[in-house]
Amino acid sequence: HQKACTDTDDVAPLERASPPASPLASPRAESTASAEYHPSSALGAAPGYLFSLTEPQREKLHDLMARCEGEGLVLSRWANWAGELPEQMGLRFLRARAWVVRRALHALRHDLAWRSKLTLSLRSQEGFESAGVRADSPEEACAALSENYPVWVEGHDREGRPVVYKPFGQWNMDVLCNEFGASPASLGAYHTWATDRIMNHHLSQASRKSHCSVEQVVCVLDAASLRWGFGLRSLDGINLTIAMVKLDADHYPERLGKMFIINVNPVFQRGWAIISRFLDKNTREKINIYTDKESWGPVLREAIGKDQLSVEYGGDHVYSGYRIP
Repeated sequence: HQKACTDTDDVAPLERASPPASPLASPRAESTASAEYHPSSALGAAPGYLFSLTEPQREKLHDLMARCEGEGLVLSRWANWAGELPEQMGLRFLRARAWVVRRALHALRHDLAWRSKLTLSLRSQEGFESAGVRADSPEEACAALSENYPVWVEGHDREGRPVVYKPFGQWNMDVLCNEFGASPASLGAYHTWATDRIMNHHLSQASRKSHCSVEQVVCVLDAASLRWGFGLRSLDGINLTIAMVKLDADHYPERLGKMFIINVNPVFQRGWAIISRFLDKNTREKINIYTDKESWGPVLREAIGKDQLSVEYGGDHVYSGYRIP
């Protein structure tokens, strides 16, 4: 049966300090995980999730967890950081690898090794440092990223999932490279930093605030004014975009709840013909594409709620600060 937590809209959010440089620095970090899903979430009854496992799926999960333990892969160190149970982390990789235990185990080995080597350094940096942006002050560097590479988290949808806004039509990566000393490689590192912060810090905060298990995010991607390659050389732009897709598939599987791509133009259609080939069927089914406000406006208001939808997209929610995670 689905377990649902109590709606806590009237409960003040719990205070929590900023995350340390890395979970490795505090491997016994307090868990914020809850097995209970939000009352409005469909995951409690969704096939392949914690409360709706068939017996064969349950056996595969048990097998995977036993193999991880046998190899010394400590999932709890990373699962707790993101506000989920180790079993939920294992299930994400199993679903993403078609329930083949061997493939899920291989992916987890790769993921945990990557986290230990890479995110340890990334989490010790500020976003503008990972992006290689040079300015006279941290504030100016953050302002440059906010203006030319906006990505931010604002509000939550009706299922309690954080809403991530990526107006990638406003991404001027050529400006960051030419005027602020960044490079395609450093901007790729910043994307990793931002994604890691969204998928760990913000999901953990959402779980802790609602006292529910929040496993997924909702993304709004705005293609208005999109330029080919975000202003970079064609090959650099394509490679960066493919790296973004690969990052999500390799290290954040099954984190996407829903994606709305809005204001698409011919440049997007051209790029989509390339990028969509790198997306698995399950991910493609979560993506909805719209051309104009008349088509996407009502959809966003219904999915997110007018009170939580950003004023930039027809809602009432006001965001202040830099447009960085």
